[in-house]
Amino acid sequence: MTNKTALHSKISPNSPVGIPKLLSYFFPELITAWVLYIGLEIIDFRFIACIDVPSCSTTLAVSNNILHLITKVAEGFSVGMVILCGQHNGAQEYRRTGKILTTGIWMTAFIGGLIALSIYSNAHAIYSFYEVSDFVIDLGVPFLRIRVIGVFFSFIYFVLIGFLRGIKNTQAPMILFLLGALVFLYFDYALIFGAWGFPALGLKGSAIATVLQYAFMLCGALLYIFFSPHHKKYHLSLFSTMSVPHMRELFRISWPVMIDKASIAFCPNLLTKLLGTTARLANLSTGPLLLDSYTVLRIMERIGILPAVAFAQVITFLVSNDYKVHHFKAIKRNIVLVLALATLFVGFSTLLFCLWPTFFLSMLGKEKAYNSYIAYSLPYIAFTIFFDVTQLILSASLRGAADVKTVMWTRVLFTVFFFTPLAYGIAFMPIQNPLLKFVLLYSSAHLNFALMSFVYYLRLRWNTWKKQSIEE
Repeated sequence: MTNKTALHSKISPNSPVGIPKLLSYFFPELITAWVLYIGLEIIDFRFIACIDVPSCSTTLAVSNNILHLITKVAEGFSVGMVILCGQHNGAQEYRRTGKILTTGIWMTAFIGGLIALSIYSNAHAIYSFYEVSDFVIDLGVPFLRIRVIGVFFSFIYFVLIGFLRGIKNTQAPMILFLLGALVFLYFDYALIFGAWGFPALGLKGSAIATVLQYAFMLCGALLYIFFSPHHKKYHLSLFSTMSVPHMRELFRISWPVMIDKASIAFCPNLLTKLLGTTARLANLSTGPLLLDSYTVLRIMERIGILPAVAFAQVITFLVSNDYKVHHFKAIKRNIVLVLALATLFVGFSTLLFCLWPTFFLSMLGKEKAYNSYIAYSLPYIAFTIFFDVTQLILSASLRGAADVKTVMWTRVLFTVFFFTPLAYGIAFMPIQNPLLKFVLLYSSAHLNFALMSFVYYLRLRWNTWKKQSIEE
């Protein structure tokens, strides 16, 4: 019996996931996504807004744009771990799965250290890119230099989370993120306002709280993974010799994901800059209102898209576990089901935004900021957000099949040669109505997502993704 036949004999070829099981994977990922991507950011934003220091909120908003971009790069390694560990775990190659984890930990420790050092050294230049005031730069540079310690911890932590997701464990990441959130909330409040005997550090306190959060989650993940009896079959050893072939595999899978995620995260950063440029060129007194409205809408959109983010994590490890044993029919059924559920959940959340916008604005302390920019943009976003849903699910499906370069090249090429010139063209177009220019700029990113989705659809429909297996 050949190795391929043996693999097929171990697992039934008809293994699509039912809705109850799919939802059992989804809800922990949704909670994780809420904590990681938006929940703590909203609370931190409200805390900082209470400080009687001008430009603190602006500094935090700009800093979060930068850090969101870096987080996406770190997630590239996490996705690489999900793909590799999922494929070997699905093929019951447990010792190799454990070896990949050890290699990934030390590999990301080195790369994460280099990136953190680079951010620390270039903090002033990073803020200058956004053309912010000198006062914001003075506040932001020390803040960012503290936060890079958390960036270093996050690179290693995301590899550990990728391993857990690759072996279909979504509950442990959820618990770790929730416990880390509690650590963050305690120290964020204490260090910003000087509560419970701690010094009042303001914006620096927020940075320190994030470092403590990731340090706690990293230690918790290491202890759980290496000392849980459920993981004995992986023969884990933190100080075992690194595997050069596994290092190459992980890097080969991860670097396209890092680039494609960074290209998506680059879009809101560019729009933030162009909105400021638009206001400056037109000498608009409503310049701060443009940026504030965009920030609020982006946060509302990120809340609405969270179900799709969670389902994207789920479909990645489902596809990766079925791919190596060639369960292609099950993979396609799972993709269709996940896309349908993601569309339903996101549609419901965006409908609530359109019906009760001021309620959600109150979460940000922005209930008085409801204006024509937000009012006219919300219905459009409620429609075009489904382009983002589609590209998230289809790109995650291709990643699960190790077809990471298709996703990378699609995102990079469309971002560089379509979105960027389109956004710049709109920004410098002689449009007198600032509301129309605002909507056009915002819509340029979603049109970019629509074109990406079409490419992913064709790739899946033509079945060329089946040839991307790591080991044929």
